[in-house]
Amino acid sequence: MLLAEERLTRLTTYRQRRRGDWPVYVLAAAATVFFIVMAVPSLKEVLTSLATPDGKIAYEFWVGSKSVYDLIIGLMTTVVAIIAAFLALRSYRVNQRAAVANRYQKGIELLGAAADSSKLGGIELLSVVAREDYREYQEPVLRTLRQFLLERCAAPTEMVYKKRRTFDPATLPATDFVVMAALSAVARTNWRRRWLELEHDDEGLALRGIHLHQVRLVNYNLSRIRFEEAVLGDVIFEACTFAETFIEARCFGVLKFHNCLIDNSGIAATDISGKRLDDDDALIRMSRNRRVSKFRVNGRLIQPSR
Repeated sequence: MLLAEERLTRLTTYRQRRRGDWPVYVLAAAATVFFIVMAVPSLKEVLTSLATPDGKIAYEFWVGSKSVYDLIIGLMTTVVAIIAAFLALRSYRVNQRAAVANRYQKGIELLGAAADSSKLGGIELLSVVAREDYREYQEPVLRTLRQFLLERCAAPTEMVYKKRRTFDPATLPATDFVVMAALSAVARTNWRRRWLELEHDDEGLALRGIHLHQVRLVNYNLSRIRFEEAVLGDVIFEACTFAETFIEARCFGVLKFHNCLIDNSGIAATDISGKRLDDDDALIRMSRNRRVSKFRVNGRLIQPSR
């Protein structure tokens, strides 16, 4: 299997990879020669049999008044039309994949721009690319957005994990809109393929160092995501989906789950100093959720009635 770096390089040089189609053309030419070699002797036998009285009667019965010349022309026209349709379809697919590759490259460029407005455009472009061709682009898009979130949230998470007991949670800023947009783009990817090559595929996508405070997340599908070393303040999850989701975080606020679907998920929560939070009633608020099954907070099972 390809390494991640090799796959990324291959994706960004798609136009160069188009030159590697020569084996297809060689096989097509060989198939054409084989067809001609096999068809010409058979065609001669058919023409010889048509010269006999019985052959003429059979020919008129099946074909009618059309000549052999008309049949050959019709057959050649059909073959040419099929080849033209195949080439047109292939050209369309090549152009479509080239357009997706261009959008991916443009999204990477915008994501590295200084202005937040450009970053938002890059995030949206990468999200579109991951949905258009998830088989080839979802993994590099997830890797890119994961690294972007790690760097964007580095300042508040380092404040929490380095200062620990001397840290005042009131100094933490609210999560900016760019982080929310990037997390939304991750949540819009195909959750059934939300894995990265050679990175604990059975445990889901690892997102490290996410900082969420004073935010309201609506309709986020956070299934098969593993939040590691996260910092969570006051967060509202509304109509979100958690399936095989794990959150390991330092918390200083209240997590509210409203109208969510939670299945086989868990939270390992500590306070800012790293002390285990045994009082999950003070941490979790749940209301009118669609379904809650196998949801644990610090090892304690949360009942659906809550």
